[in-house]
Amino acid sequence: MDISLVRVWTREDVHGGGERVVATWWNGRGASFTLRRTDAAETEAAGGDADAVRPADEHLAAGPGERSPAWLACADVIVRLDGGGTARLDGYGAVTLDGVFARHPGCLVAVVVRPGGECVVGTRAGARARLVPLDGRTRIEADAASYASVVHAWIASGHPLDGLDGARLTVVRHGGAARRDGVRVVVEDGRDGRLTA
Repeated sequence: MDISLVRVWTREDVHGGGERVVATWWNGRGASFTLRRTDAAETEAAGGDADAVRPADEHLAAGPGERSPAWLACADVIVRLDGGGTARLDGYGAVTLDGVFARHPGCLVAVVVRPGGECVVGTRAGARARLVPLDGRTRIEADAASYASVVHAWIASGHPLDGLDGARLTVVRHGGAARRDGVRVVVEDGRDGRLTA
């Protein structure tokens, strides 16, 4: 299974997560997102600082390996790889954001990782952005689900996707040092990407 319950906190003093995603903008503004993933099919054990603070967002995220129609039907965030092999959604066409949203009506944020590591993210409302590796070489497949979870938390809190335009997103694993790589968010379609009830 490649499905997880993701809890996201926007306070830096919460240390219960397995990773943080740091967002910084050219003007020095910044935000920090603490993510804790648990297997959606299992009961989560209590513990950690994060349990004392209510998360800013909770959602189900389906990674590129998830194939269960039941889980995909209720996933809020879906990550897909485009490039052939078992990562394809079907045997004959390229994976697109519109295709993910058409196949999975419950999906609110989708990410498609294209050949060469280029990544596109979109919202059901039609907002679209590219996630461009900062060093031009970094393959971001391993962090695509984290970036998608940050986008979900961002828009679930009432911000439009274009508010992330130009932001640098960097994943910091639990206990690790800040990395130099990451992605720059380049919004291509700034439609109001806020989630609505």
